[in-house]
Amino acid sequence: MNGQDAIERFREHRDEIGLIILDVVMPEKNGKEAYEEIQTMRHDIKALFMSGYTGDVVLDKGVFGKALDYVAKPIAPTSS
Repeated sequence: MNGQDAIERFREHRDEIGLIILDVVMPEKNGKEAYEEIQTMRHDIKALFMSGYTGDVVLDKGVFGKALDYVAKPIAPTSS
């Protein structure tokens, strides 16, 4: 999937979606660009960003420095 696909799928299902999870680095539109366009359709949408890239790449994409939630990949479940 790429950023433009994410926007189109959100457009089709916007009333059913409560949280979007976006990779920071995607083809066509990066996660931040996709989020900004999705937010114009529904300003209250919650988003979680993730990336397997290092922090400097993520910073370059504009995710850090704003009030956006970010998770580094790989993500491992914790044991209880």
